[in-house]
Amino acid sequence: MADGSDGPDVSPAAAAAAGGGGGGEIWGTLEELLLACAVSRHGTGSWDSVAMEVQTRSPLAARPGLTPTSCRLRFRHLHRRFSVGGAAEEDDDDEEAEEGGPDASAADGWMDELRRLRVAELRREVERCDLSIGTLQTKVKRLREEREQSIHGGGGGEGKPETANGDERLSSEEPGRSCRESNSTDLKPAARAGDHSVKAEEEDEDAA
Repeated sequence: MADGSDGPDVSPAAAAAAGGGGGGEIWGTLEELLLACAVSRHGTGSWDSVAMEVQTRSPLAARPGLTPTSCRLRFRHLHRRFSVGGAAEEDDDDEEAEEGGPDASAADGWMDELRRLRVAELRREVERCDLSIGTLQTKVKRLREEREQSIHGGGGGEGKPETANGDERLSSEEPGRSCRESNSTDLKPAARAGDHSVKAEEEDEDAA
């Protein structure tokens, strides 16, 4: 069943949107190829079926704009683009409005060209992805090198705590050493005092 808006009474804004102006960004190489395939399968007598097939196979973001009217106007735009006498677009619009638009068989003539355009766009997307991946790999490599340099550069200062610990051990040993030395010096005078007393007793005995 054909959509009620398939007739020639189409607003200029809708025609501009479907033809590439205004909201025409919804039509990419994928959507145009899907449109050509759907028209080749369903014909130009049921734009509801054409639009449903295009919407089903298109990204979610583009589906609201892929109406039956938009599909019909875009098909007319593609016919003007790929036709040999596409220079006189206004005359073609008048003739197509009277005749009901181009025939579905016209899509067969530019199906291969739409496929080539789609493949070329996919290749560009792959190249952009490869470039992004290469950039990320370079960043990761640089971050790893900086991390290794920071690790190796910080290892040179590990000997300082050991030196400090050695100084602490020496300082802790010095009080003990001084205590032992003081004790030894205190004992010597005591021994001398005892010796004097013994000698004094011996002298007293000799005197007696």
